[in-house]
Amino acid sequence: MALDCLTDVKNVGASACKQFPQAIESIIKTPMDFTILAADASNVTEWQDAVLAPASSRIYPFPLAYDFENLSEEATRASSNLGKEVTVRLGQYRFRLLFRENLEIHKAIYSHLGSAGRVFLIDINKKLIGTSDDGGITLKGLLLDQFMPEKIQFGDGSTPSLSPVYMSLTNNEEIDVNGFQIRFNTQLIALKPIVDVKLALVGTPTATGFTVSVKSIYDNVGVKGLILADFVETMGGGTLTLLDNADGTYTFTGTGVTTGTITLNTASTLGVKAYEASNILTVTIV
Repeated sequence: MALDCLTDVKNVGASACKQFPQAIESIIKTPMDFTILAADASNVTEWQDAVLAPASSRIYPFPLAYDFENLSEEATRASSNLGKEVTVRLGQYRFRLLFRENLEIHKAIYSHLGSAGRVFLIDINKKLIGTSDDGGITLKGLLLDQFMPEKIQFGDGSTPSLSPVYMSLTNNEEIDVNGFQIRFNTQLIALKPIVDVKLALVGTPTATGFTVSVKSIYDNVGVKGLILADFVETMGGGTLTLLDNADGTYTFTGTGVTTGTITLNTASTLGVKAYEASNILTVTIV
């Protein structure tokens, strides 16, 4: 008999399809209310738009993990002196992903410490695993009980240093009763997570212009291909013109340029995907 004492059990037929979830390789962390239509889940644009959404509603694709640990809780059962057995609870899904990236990405991952929401799981066969409460029309991530990035596991000279993330899921039935999986290989390859960048001055600003570098805070690589509309500036002196130096630096020129600020436009509006400024740069004209 089912745990809810109902009798609407399903037939268990034979199938040659053995597409069962495998070891988890990555996740997409989402806000509590994020959903996607199953019919749209194959469309990379739907996912990319959600990555580039404002911070309060965006989703966060994580890197591919170096290693995976299944720490799931076993079912808990109690026995009586009369030889009766009762299932107390079915156990909880608990996982640890270990990432081998760099200190800056570890810090970005660690910023999610204790945050709530949901996660889509991505297994080593690049299947995305989530849940649905409407029979598979709408998909959403699995509800988190805990999401706990942990301190660095330092390597010992023969093993790499790793950045662990422990997570536990709230309700096992979101997989065991209402779980859904879709192929996600194409989407995963095409999806571009946001890269935080830092703006910095190059040289000394003057009333006729200044040069700014735009580099990833993760690896200090310059971002190329930005256009004037990708920047937001409060510099006086009329309209500035932009020269892309093709090395991650940009030279702004004008007449009578005055002290002000400059940063990047919102991530969703940039011509080059997907970057977000971590600072607003003050440009002081001397």
